[in-house]
Amino acid sequence: MDVIKTELIKAKTVLFIGEETSDVAIELERLKHTTEMEVEVVSLLDACDRDEYHFEYSLILIDGEFSRSGWSLMSRLEGKLGFTEARIVFLNEEGNTRNLYFQRYVNIVLKAREDFIRRPIETLDFLLFDSLETEESKPAYNEISTKKTVMIVDDNHSLRSITSIVLEKQGLHVIQAENGQVALQVLDQEDVHLILMDVEMPVLDGLSATRKIRESNMPYSSIPIVGYTGDKSDETVVQINQSGMNDYIVKPTPKDELIDKVATWL
Repeated sequence: MDVIKTELIKAKTVLFIGEETSDVAIELERLKHTTEMEVEVVSLLDACDRDEYHFEYSLILIDGEFSRSGWSLMSRLEGKLGFTEARIVFLNEEGNTRNLYFQRYVNIVLKAREDFIRRPIETLDFLLFDSLETEESKPAYNEISTKKTVMIVDDNHSLRSITSIVLEKQGLHVIQAENGQVALQVLDQEDVHLILMDVEMPVLDGLSATRKIRESNMPYSSIPIVGYTGDKSDETVVQINQSGMNDYIVKPTPKDELIDKVATWL
């Protein structure tokens, strides 16, 4: 690692998801002292219990050497990683690609555990610098060039917060509402150009709120509404269409797909 990277790595943060006693965790602890980078180790179960916005690191390493029960937690974990800008790496056994299903919702690199153990500093160099340079050059499918207002309506505070951060980084003004009733009150006071509407919420659900918006005589009656749902069953899609929503996206949504969808309707 050259002199410049030696200095840059001091500002890097690494999250290792695995057991503290694993050989990868032990190697990372050694690298932590020699490079002065920040390293945190958490178990797979503890990682699954974190909120989405607690995964802001330079690099996230997931140790694929866990028991059969560990695989059942992977779908929970991928839902937490949909918004992070960290490089996500899965350390699997060499030649074993059984975890490829995990790439449905997040961009992930497969890396042999043996490579990391044999050449830790070279592997870390590649994952923190070379790989990141390639990824950061990729733009979203569409670009949002005009500053407009988006309202996120969802009863999940964590999801609202992390979605707001992603959209605000695109230059958008974001308003949050915890249910359909609050969303209607906001529309009476604010000019909103697009609504991301959760389907299932307390007080007033997204389908009912959309019908009220469409049936109103207010200027906002024709505002684009994109359903924001974790359920993509045929029944739910039919209900979304019948309610008057213009489109829908499925949670968890990768960052680029979220931006692309929002750009389509603005």
